[in-house]
Amino acid sequence: MTEHRGSQDETARQDTTRILDEDESRRVARNLKKLEVLRDLMGSLGPDATGEESEVSNGQWGHLTLKDKLGAGSFGDVYRAYDPLLQRDVALKLRRREAVDSDNELYINEARRMAQVHHPSVLAIHGAGINDGRVGLWADLINGETLQDLLQTEGNFDRSTLLTLLAQLNDALRHVHEVGLVHGDVKLDNVMRRDGRFVLMDFGAAEHDGTRPRFGSPAYMAPELFEDDGKLTPKADLYSLGILALGAATGEQIPDRKQLKDPDLRAQVGADLHQILTGLLEKDVADRLDHNGLDQALASIREAPARRRRRLIFAVIVASLSIGLLLSLFALNRVERERQRLELVKDLVVESVQQLSPEGSSGPEVIQALFQNIGELTAERLTDYPDARADMQLIAGEGLQAFGDRGSGLALAEQALATMLAEGRSVRDLAHTHNIVARMRSAAKNYGEAEEAIRRSVALFETLPAAEFEKPNEGPLGVIQGRTLLANLLARQGDLRGRLEAHRLILKDREALLGAGQSGSAVDYHNVAQSLLALGFTAEAVASEEGALALLGPEHLGTFKELLVQLGLTRAYGEYGRLEDAQRAITRTRELFQRLLPEGHRLFASLDEASARLAFLQGNRDIALATYRAHFADAGPGYATASGRIWLQYAETERLAGDSAAFEQALARGQELLTEEYGLLRPVFVLGTQVAADLAGHSTLTRDELLTEIDELTEQLRTDYPQLPELALLQAWREAI
Repeated sequence: MTEHRGSQDETARQDTTRILDEDESRRVARNLKKLEVLRDLMGSLGPDATGEESEVSNGQWGHLTLKDKLGAGSFGDVYRAYDPLLQRDVALKLRRREAVDSDNELYINEARRMAQVHHPSVLAIHGAGINDGRVGLWADLINGETLQDLLQTEGNFDRSTLLTLLAQLNDALRHVHEVGLVHGDVKLDNVMRRDGRFVLMDFGAAEHDGTRPRFGSPAYMAPELFEDDGKLTPKADLYSLGILALGAATGEQIPDRKQLKDPDLRAQVGADLHQILTGLLEKDVADRLDHNGLDQALASIREAPARRRRRLIFAVIVASLSIGLLLSLFALNRVERERQRLELVKDLVVESVQQLSPEGSSGPEVIQALFQNIGELTAERLTDYPDARADMQLIAGEGLQAFGDRGSGLALAEQALATMLAEGRSVRDLAHTHNIVARMRSAAKNYGEAEEAIRRSVALFETLPAAEFEKPNEGPLGVIQGRTLLANLLARQGDLRGRLEAHRLILKDREALLGAGQSGSAVDYHNVAQSLLALGFTAEAVASEEGALALLGPEHLGTFKELLVQLGLTRAYGEYGRLEDAQRAITRTRELFQRLLPEGHRLFASLDEASARLAFLQGNRDIALATYRAHFADAGPGYATASGRIWLQYAETERLAGDSAAFEQALARGQELLTEEYGLLRPVFVLGTQVAADLAGHSTLTRDELLTEIDELTEQLRTDYPQLPELALLQAWREAI
């Protein structure tokens, strides 16, 4: 029995050993498979991937002049280079010579696709190509520190910085993914902080969505990429973003997902942010956060303090800001006979809330809650005092709109106007209230209704009896203010003739008020000139801008008024053909920009556009093209705010340079961003797309059909706008095909 039992035990031990060996074999096989993937990732660089690369001959790569070497890695070399077209230094990244031709072509195509991504948190790529036997790309040269450097010098990031980091990089990656690419190497070393913004760099590992990774950093790679059929997807980048954020939170250069279990980390970043990190680092792709999920989670964190403060402030205001205060404000309005202006109300309320609320430093959300409560209390408590209710609703409505709640603010103002009309308020009160409601409707983009209100306001101010004036020239100034808003509204609705007429009336009213030849009318002459230029009346535009300049006395030279006029002269002289005068004007304009405006101000976009257009008119098309490309590649203020005319001018420059693809792309982007102000140009964009297709050899129209469409559109535009600049553009396209 004993021997038999021993034999059984031995057999059991042998069986157990065999089972353990099988489990171990599977584990080893899995690890070997991971090592094989790592070998593919790292070994694809070639046997000399870590060796030295020879310098580029003659210090030149294509049109770029190399200045100094910034670094080297397994991928290749990075140089500081000068781009004569962009007229600035750029970063040039050259691949190693070992890369095979097919890889090079794929890399160039992906770099060109990345150049389509325009976002302030994505490194701007300007181009890619092959020169001197080496393939490379050139991009913005960023002065800043990588996140890895920041962690070494400043330590781990605080909660607020982590939230900003996640929001900016999530949006940046979304733009990358929208062009069908996956970054493939999101890590601390590949993100830099520049001027307070985090910028995603180094797209050497970028691949098409759904392809196998060829490069990458194993510590940051998603688990699925180590499997046999692992494919790059947007969620793989988001996993890497989670690892990056974990490293930024802990200060670790090579973060470990296991740190999520550390209770100190949860306490440090907060339960809500810890949940986001956990969601990004889910091993199962289906459970991992996507872009929208991350957006929603971050928005919930941002809105939570506002919700808490709103609940707190509601209780405080109900208790402390009684109906007596509301009636006091109403009485003050009546006694002084002057409605409290918005800035005064802001200052008063901010101060009172800071005294009442323990979180008073967080002003905007608290103030918005205050105005919401004023509106609610007004409706509840002042039903027997319609005049008082209307005044307080108007104040609360303006306040809500100023602090971001346009819908609720406008609704309160509309109620106030309806009450005032029903109660038969004075002409003066109704004129001012129609003006306020018009501005609020305009801010809400209800342009047609805003136009109706402002025309009513102007009519009331024109009939305002002098006896009701409470300020000097209140009636004439109200008319001028109303017509100024009307001109802007008409422009936004595409009524360029109406805008010109409004500006002419403003000039007439101003001169009637101030007298002819006064400097106060200079800006009005400038506005008339720009309205004339939009319709193609270049000679009249020049005369009006010169009139504006003549009115500027010595006290206004070197001021913002002169800047506007000189910029207008640059445009008007250029389109009229007085190129030497235009050059003098833009030189002076550039001096004023540099003296009066901080670097990076949004108005520099206007200077870029004027410089590019003048270079084009002077025959310097290379400079014009480089200026346009730099202007539209930085995703800065000028990118989304350029007018339809500017986009057409840029597109035409690309066509004349022989790049039909860029021509078509500029037309498509311009049409996408086209506002109603230049809505009349929409058919020009549509037709331009057909011209681009014809030049590229894939048009759906025959040549005769395309010529007919050009002729018909030309005749249609000429009937309504005989001087329109785009008529010459249509003729140029006709000749091109």
